[in-house]
Amino acid sequence: MKSKTKTVILAMAAVFTILAIIFIFLYQIEKSSLRSTLAVTFCTTAYHFNIRLMIKNLLEHNKDSLSFKGGWFRVSPTEMKFYELIKVKKWKGKLPTYTPDDFNIHKHSLEEILQNMYVAEVGHELMIVAGYISLLFSFFTGDREGSFRIFLITASCAALVELIFVIVQRYNRQRMFLALQKWKNKRNFNEVSAYASFGKHF
Repeated sequence: MKSKTKTVILAMAAVFTILAIIFIFLYQIEKSSLRSTLAVTFCTTAYHFNIRLMIKNLLEHNKDSLSFKGGWFRVSPTEMKFYELIKVKKWKGKLPTYTPDDFNIHKHSLEEILQNMYVAEVGHELMIVAGYISLLFSFFTGDREGSFRIFLITASCAALVELIFVIVQRYNRQRMFLALQKWKNKRNFNEVSAYASFGKHF
């Protein structure tokens, strides 16, 4: 089932791509500063939407081959205290989810959900990097200085949005990880207790 968020992003990517093509064409007919600004703005916005779709699809098809054992993915107690300070738990539920089924406990095991959380975090982090890569495009425009400002503003705004999602993924994942560890420890304890009890009969 396709989520509303995914539908909106796909629609926005298509709309801004079409607008970018239209204003590039109009700028070629008459080179005005307004048309140049609009062409660059729509091109930048289309880039941000489309690169997100590309990164999402790339990670989705390769997530089983990815390793998330590095220190980067460890969430420290200090980091969790910061998340508690900014009250992540209160507002995280108001954020849209691109693919809600990836985090559905009725469709996936806790281990699978953790894996999907890792993938989601990496996706948002790559999107931040990709956003700033768009600054290079300003060197191929007529107004480099003006275009650079537009690319920088859009990249920074996009990065702030992605950072919010990174925070939520790291916060949720650490809570999920601790819950999974607690469940495993409890299960092991019950297995050991049952084995000890069984041994008393011999």
